[in-house]
Amino acid sequence: MKAQFTESFGNWNESGYPQWGGDVGKYKVITLGPDKFLNSNDTQAGSSFIYTPSKVLLGGTWTLRFALQGKDLSSKVFSRFYLAASASDLTNSLKGYYLDIGSHDSEILLVRQKGIMGKDTTVLISSSNVASLYKYSDLKIKVTCSDGGEWKMWIDLSDDGYTLCGCTTESQPLTSSSYAGIYCKYAKGSVGNFLYGDLSISGPSTDNPTPDPTPDPTPDPNPTPDPVPIPDPNTPSGSDTLPTSDSMLVVKKQFHLASRAFSPDGDGVNDEAKLGYQLSVSDYAVKITVFDASGHKRRSIPTSTLLNSSSSPEESALIWDGKDDDGDICPVGIYVLFVEATHPSAPGITKKIVVVLNR
Repeated sequence: MKAQFTESFGNWNESGYPQWGGDVGKYKVITLGPDKFLNSNDTQAGSSFIYTPSKVLLGGTWTLRFALQGKDLSSKVFSRFYLAASASDLTNSLKGYYLDIGSHDSEILLVRQKGIMGKDTTVLISSSNVASLYKYSDLKIKVTCSDGGEWKMWIDLSDDGYTLCGCTTESQPLTSSSYAGIYCKYAKGSVGNFLYGDLSISGPSTDNPTPDPTPDPTPDPNPTPDPVPIPDPNTPSGSDTLPTSDSMLVVKKQFHLASRAFSPDGDGVNDEAKLGYQLSVSDYAVKITVFDASGHKRRSIPTSTLLNSSSSPEESALIWDGKDDDGDICPVGIYVLFVEATHPSAPGITKKIVVVLNR
């Protein structure tokens, strides 16, 4: 028997499935352009957790999107996503598996828990060879577990496709699960650091762990995106709201940030969001529109020169200094850089890039 659910947090905890329990009052849903995120929203320092029934373990696949606001990550400021847990109270002793996000040198760890949180644990896979949360503050994570207990973890940075972080096989894996969930620990100034979106869990239910006679093929870690319409380069957007992803051409690595987070404080270190690019031809004209987390336009940045075919972020003319159209520094938070590139003979390009403004 297959078990599967997806959660995009558009109608979080309303009628339907999945239903969440725990500290639901300490979380809220926020809108970032066309996307919804679950945001930790406590009123004081401490911890909170939510859970939902899930019996997926062996043969399972888990995907989620995680975004980070701020750089305050430590053993006292971190989050855990429980892929599988034997108990609904994620603060007590349990058996299960979780993704540790940020408590250990900005890495993402796949961990097995065999009792008390933070003590009876074994690290199975680390993201240290792929990603640092300080550099990539918006990413997608995928984890799979085979019927025989082989674990694999992938990370997708900036929609560039999944990169395998590592794999390991347990000789005696856990075989049952009752819940999945989210746990967050935070200081007073970092309550809203954690954003979760686009959660999906699928696989055989541990009520009936025998796989289907014709199991699904192993998920492709680098899936080919579905084609979407190419916007007409001669038609200006003319809108103060962020276009939805359905209107975008899917591109990979054509525009990339030097760093996901920047601090426009004038200290001469990482004061600007700088975009490098790699294009098939020269002479693209580019416009950047900056939107805040509510989808409102804060800045329009047209370029005065045509671009060469490639440039590193350090040499690029594509820069946002953190200011709005009135010349004021924008508040700390997550922003979307919507890049529109037009060319007299080549296809138009659009790209949505998330950046974090810190102080």
